[in-house]
Amino acid sequence: MYRIIFRLFLLLLIPLGSRGQFPLLDIAKKKVPTSRTKPERLNALLALSDFKNSMSGDTISYYARMAWQLALELGDEKALARSAYQLISGDLASGKTDSIIPKIESNPLFLSVKQTDPFLYYKLQLLKANVLNRTNRLPEALALQLKLLNEAEKENNTLASLFLMNYIGATYLNAVDSREEARKTWAQALDIIRKANNPQYREIESYILSNMALYYIGNYYANPAPALSDTCFDFINRTVSLSREIESMGVLASVLSYRGALYGYQKKEIEAERDFKELMTIRNKIGDPLYITDDLKNLAFFYIQHNEPDKAIAAATEGLMISEKFHIRETAMELLNMKASAYKQKGDHEHHAETLEKILLLNDSINRANSADKIEAIRTQYEVQKKETLIARQKLDLFKRKIYLYAGAVLFILIAVFTVYRFKKYQRGHRQLFEEKRLQNEKEIKEAADKERNRIAAELHDNLGVQANAILHNSNRLVAETSKQAPVVSRLQETAKEMLLNLRETLWALKNADVPAVEMWLRVIGFMQQMGRHYTGIRFIVQGKAPQNLVLSASKALHLVLVIQETVNNSVRHSGAYSISVHSILENDEWQIMVKDNGKGFDTVSAFQKKDSYGLQHMQERAETGDFVYEIKSVIDEGTQTTIHLKI
Repeated sequence: MYRIIFRLFLLLLIPLGSRGQFPLLDIAKKKVPTSRTKPERLNALLALSDFKNSMSGDTISYYARMAWQLALELGDEKALARSAYQLISGDLASGKTDSIIPKIESNPLFLSVKQTDPFLYYKLQLLKANVLNRTNRLPEALALQLKLLNEAEKENNTLASLFLMNYIGATYLNAVDSREEARKTWAQALDIIRKANNPQYREIESYILSNMALYYIGNYYANPAPALSDTCFDFINRTVSLSREIESMGVLASVLSYRGALYGYQKKEIEAERDFKELMTIRNKIGDPLYITDDLKNLAFFYIQHNEPDKAIAAATEGLMISEKFHIRETAMELLNMKASAYKQKGDHEHHAETLEKILLLNDSINRANSADKIEAIRTQYEVQKKETLIARQKLDLFKRKIYLYAGAVLFILIAVFTVYRFKKYQRGHRQLFEEKRLQNEKEIKEAADKERNRIAAELHDNLGVQANAILHNSNRLVAETSKQAPVVSRLQETAKEMLLNLRETLWALKNADVPAVEMWLRVIGFMQQMGRHYTGIRFIVQGKAPQNLVLSASKALHLVLVIQETVNNSVRHSGAYSISVHSILENDEWQIMVKDNGKGFDTVSAFQKKDSYGLQHMQERAETGDFVYEIKSVIDEGTQTTIHLKI
């Protein structure tokens, strides 16, 4: 009757241990623009590969290209290989299967990947297997999967073995007369997961549970017994619960399609419609031709069950167009069956007969390509290789133990001799001489650094300080003599004042190698008091204390003070506020300094995009240099809040 075809690509685009859509993906995306350094940004971009099952092919390619350019800039060859893998994965998610295997086999970045990045090696090989499955080359896919499983078992790589077993079961399920082999493979994998009790295996557990549900659904359609129905829903609901918990949206979407189809088969229209609606919401966010064709097949079946043959024909026809474009032959067979059933239900005998002929032609082609004999021969070859490998491994382990025993004895003697020699040398006084020299070097370096800081501070004070004071003095004379140039003179005065303020803070920082946070906070308090004397129409407030035991470098302390001062000055100049406050907040291992005003607010996005927003950009640069985070939130007519985040 109606047979659900397993979706082999469910696990392939998921790296070993990936996550799903929405909260976790959103967090991962936000790490890209907020990364403070290029290596951090590159790692954030590469981490998005863990979410490929929850992104469209275009989105995957977009982030992969960004990672590629950054890896090139940094000269990181390992990152280049990973970003190249992401680009190829984007092709697969978009249904572009023809060029994937040649790209993998011809890329020089992948030649030594098994030695340099074994994790990536398995993902690349699984990508090839997925292409073979999608193009209905099941014997080739199975041969590659069994070869990889043999390698993973030799390496005791349990996680890779579990993913491969999931793949192998999927191939068995799609092959002729191999459904029971699929169930045995998945049952074995679930037993390994249960005994290991490792949180790292939860993602793969969700895939295997969904596949077991699919297996029993096929049995139920062949024999709709109540006990089989209960088994189907048990596996489905376990998968739904687990995939929601770990936010694996790709798995959730697939299992919702299974449950929706099952509800439809049982004439439970409300439940079926609920699952189909949630399913389509998720699918529209992800996008993949193979998933879409499967959904259209299930939708056609749903319409047939509810005696709407025209809608069923339309859904099946759309699915067949996509299947033909992307060479999805197995799903095409199911869609043709749906279409034939709809024509029969409608009473259109001519089109029903034409569709049956197409089914026969396609079925013969698929059976020839994926005969049971080919599948069984490959499985038998794997079992023989596995036994031979076990024997060879036992012999190798015995030989290794003997080598390790002899090598260990020799190494012990060498270590003993060398230890005695080093101890005697130490007794002759070399440690004391080394320690004296180290202390002398540290003393000379500190004296030189102090001398240089004092010299720079003196030069700044004698030169820039005198010049800034001269500018301020002359501007005051101009104000007294004329009012025509008052705005220009006023700006000149402000500039001179800022120069003197920045100069004072710079001189203060230069005089110290390290600055206690308490001392830095006192300068902030002094600044706010000074502002209160100059701007009597504004209330300036300081609340909170600095961390008692925190010591900052002079550079970081200077950047913090200047950013706070500039933020307060911006509020005075532009916000129209009558209250400006600075708060010190200590939370766990973070020191937050919050500057708030009750002014008119502004659009932060457009402000940063303006060409003349040098002040905001400059403060962001200071924050990056000082290794702290500078965050601005503003609401029109309510005010602006700026928060500095500093790790303690």
